[in-house]
Amino acid sequence: MDATALVGIAGIVGTLAAAIFAPFAGEIARRKSVRKERLLERRLAAYEDLLRVGVRLVDNTMNQASTPEADFTEPDDNELNRLDGQVRLVASKDVAKHFKTLTQQLNKFKADLFRARMYHQSIRNESVVDDARALAQRMELGGEADEIRATYHELEAAIRKDVQP
Repeated sequence: MDATALVGIAGIVGTLAAAIFAPFAGEIARRKSVRKERLLERRLAAYEDLLRVGVRLVDNTMNQASTPEADFTEPDDNELNRLDGQVRLVASKDVAKHFKTLTQQLNKFKADLFRARMYHQSIRNESVVDDARALAQRMELGGEADEIRATYHELEAAIRKDVQP
């Protein structure tokens, strides 16, 4: 067999291989693209929910810091758990890090708010409006609420960065 025949056979085999494997390669690329699109859709939906719930939580912390004894409508636990699962599943690492920081700050705020409510209730039972400790607790809650708001703005920026094309 001479070199021309080998080149011809190699050309035929290459054409046959391309004809057989090209549709598979195209399908693999299409599936990968569809997965990326689905992930982006789920990520955008999670970010939308996160921003919607987050702004409500931030507003509530700002209001509760000034009036600890007032009750505000909070997102229910199921909604927060669903949101936490969505963020863990589809969010970028940067967004997840900011979300974790926000939830840690919110948990600390809730614990401090509970203590402040208990103290405010005890002094109200004694017919005292406010004392130095109650004012200090409100100031502390206000500082925590400001930190929560700043972290929320960082979270918003991380989301914007993540969804930029």
